[in-house]
Amino acid sequence: MLQWINRFYTPSLISLALLYTVLMTVRDSTGGERLAAFSLAGFYIVMLWSSVWVKSLWKNVVIFACLYAATLAFWLISGEVSTVLALMGFLMGFISLKLPGLLSTVSAGLIAVIIFAITYVVEKQSLSNATEMMLIFAGIYVLLYMRRLKRIHDEEQQLHHDELQAVNARLLEANRKLQAAQSELEHAAMQSMRYAVMEERNRIARDIHDSVGHQLTSVIVQLQALPYALQSNKEETMQIARNVLLVAKQCLQEVRGVVHARGGDQAGTGLIALRALVRQASAASGIPIEWKAPDGGEEWPAEQSAVLYYCLQEALTNMIRHSEASKAVVAVEQLDGEVRMVVRDNGLFAGGDGWAEGFGLNGMKQRCREAGGSCRVTAVHPHGMEIAIQLPLETEKER
Repeated sequence: MLQWINRFYTPSLISLALLYTVLMTVRDSTGGERLAAFSLAGFYIVMLWSSVWVKSLWKNVVIFACLYAATLAFWLISGEVSTVLALMGFLMGFISLKLPGLLSTVSAGLIAVIIFAITYVVEKQSLSNATEMMLIFAGIYVLLYMRRLKRIHDEEQQLHHDELQAVNARLLEANRKLQAAQSELEHAAMQSMRYAVMEERNRIARDIHDSVGHQLTSVIVQLQALPYALQSNKEETMQIARNVLLVAKQCLQEVRGVVHARGGDQAGTGLIALRALVRQASAASGIPIEWKAPDGGEEWPAEQSAVLYYCLQEALTNMIRHSEASKAVVAVEQLDGEVRMVVRDNGLFAGGDGWAEGFGLNGMKQRCREAGGSCRVTAVHPHGMEIAIQLPLETEKER
């Protein structure tokens, strides 16, 4: 709307002013002079409106040259000075609105000099009157040129506004996509942790099935044959009993071997397992998680290892789902017969009376109490959560 007003308002106003000025200057002239003056005014108006649609410099220069030539021709033919001066004023306005800076200034100065010459030399007016007339036309040029600069400024402001709106729309769309990607990453992190637990369970199940399953099948088959052997042959019965006992011992040995293998597997206990869980959660969620722990692969009793692993898994899950944190720290240390683990993030949590622990945090505290330790949840200044876990390395039974 603003561009439309700037484009058509000024030409319309100039056209009306031109017609009124010519009418006032030729009201005492003859019919032929009036016809010539209004024909020239019509030519001015046509050229003026043509310039509205013209963008190239050389076409505007051609329009200016045509108007200037037509004005001089009218002066030479009719000798009507007042009409020529009025048209020169409108020609000054055309220069100020359509020609570029330096060319506009030079052309306006040339026309001002011509107006001074016509007034002083042709009309034989005083020097002060001629100077005053020249300054009036110069004022017209300055006024319209300032109008042109304001129009250019308004158009640039509108263009910048449109560009800012387009950039803002793109930023909003990018933010929406980032939020959707973050939600997908959080979901993927949760799925990854679940798959890790399921994979570990399946691995244990395979080990037990492969090592114990076939031996238990053998025990079952021989026990099914035992009643028949009792009725027929005592020696055969004793042999079956010995075989069953032997297989049962072997089965027990296999179970112990599996448990020992799982207990000694560094992929499932100790610092290595915790560090792997941290790396997996950081990669899946995109949240930088700093790992602080002593070098080496310390191992702890199975109960403490399981509690620490579960608590760390639950703490990382809670952070990824709810905290909106941008970074976190996991620190583990072993000191004075106990192991301590701290999980800290810079999320939105700020404590307060309205906060209540959920099922996950309650489960962590319960597991730590059952293992003889403690779990403490506190707010971090200015915002964030810290989960501090402390477990003894010896259970009550071992003591």
